[in-house]
Amino acid sequence: MEKFKLDNTIRVSIVDRDIRWSQAVKMLVEDNLSLRVIDLYKEFPKEKVFLETQPHLVLVNVDENADSYKLIKSVKVRLPYIQFLPYSDSPTEDTILNFIEHDAGGFLINIKFDYKQIINSIVKLQEGKPALSPLASRVLVSSFYNQLPSGLTKKEIEVLNQLKKGKNSSEIAKALDIKQNTVRAHMYNIYEKLNVKNKAEAIALLG
Repeated sequence: MEKFKLDNTIRVSIVDRDIRWSQAVKMLVEDNLSLRVIDLYKEFPKEKVFLETQPHLVLVNVDENADSYKLIKSVKVRLPYIQFLPYSDSPTEDTILNFIEHDAGGFLINIKFDYKQIINSIVKLQEGKPALSPLASRVLVSSFYNQLPSGLTKKEIEVLNQLKKGKNSSEIAKALDIKQNTVRAHMYNIYEKLNVKNKAEAIALLG
């Protein structure tokens, strides 16, 4: 994910049919961060609009257009530095995954009365981290486990999760309350099942 800096003037656009809410968010972000809201749209604008205005960040309500991830993908081909942050009151799992898979910077849920979440999410994007509501994070984790190769045991999945956090066999043993030799045995089985040769390849497979 490309990082943008909250210094000088960061240009923000908001796409939401509720203009009063957009205006409230405009006042909020400009008061709390070094941002300037340059445009408020009721509908997702055409690609040429972003080419002309070139915002750094776009907050977009996807309740009215769950297919706007296709537009996001198209815009980012031309303007890859733009961060899109979609949000929704009650998205489906497919909606969340579609936006994440099409280069959105995260996904926020039920933020209409949670301005703190908006600010925290913008800061996360500035730090180069994905901005995800807890429910969106759970959807991604569930999707990840569903995509794991079949045959992995529950304990092997737990070891995989620890590997992804960068822990060594000793740290994994302590975290899972098992012996270090048991961890090594699980890692051997994982490598065999994933058809990889080492921890680096296993982590790369996890994405």
